[in-house]
Amino acid sequence: MRYKVSVVGSAGCGKTTLVHSLAYNRPPMDTDDTADIHSMRLRVGGEVVGVRLWDTMKGEYMGNVSSLAHKSACICLVVFDFVSRPSFAAASQYVQKVLGLEPDLSVIFVATKCDLAEINHKIAVTHEEARAFAALYDSPIFFVCGLTGVGINQVLNEMSTIIGRKMIDNAPKSILSLEDLEVTPSSSKCYC
Repeated sequence: MRYKVSVVGSAGCGKTTLVHSLAYNRPPMDTDDTADIHSMRLRVGGEVVGVRLWDTMKGEYMGNVSSLAHKSACICLVVFDFVSRPSFAAASQYVQKVLGLEPDLSVIFVATKCDLAEINHKIAVTHEEARAFAALYDSPIFFVCGLTGVGINQVLNEMSTIIGRKMIDNAPKSILSLEDLEVTPSSSKCYC
């Protein structure tokens, strides 16, 4: 079975780098305007499942949110640039529009470019502010650097956990009870 994960965020926030780090364990060769679907395998419990990451085009959602990227998705990664206040502000608009289209989506917030925050000693959002924002949606948040891979495994683990829960929730339910399976001896005799 394949699971769909949509990825949204403002232009230049690091969506494509994040997607390539998740799917291929490396940053992309080119980060021009993208709108791609990337396939990957993810271990969920003892099973390996297919995941399709929908890397959306910059700014696609701000004016006109397309439901195509989110239809049948089980997770939405809402990405923002940790060193850009406008990117963080846009994350609020993205999550509201996405949940307006697909209210049952699980949301994971991802703050990217954390390496730049350390190098430049500049952050646009405090960790506390970002965590409080994610808590408004009862969602986890991860601080990552797609170029170095820092934090990527945490995002993968959370995706695996969410997909595992969805697999259990969507598992076929038996209509037989244990009592139905018990064999009671027949009183009739067979004359075969």
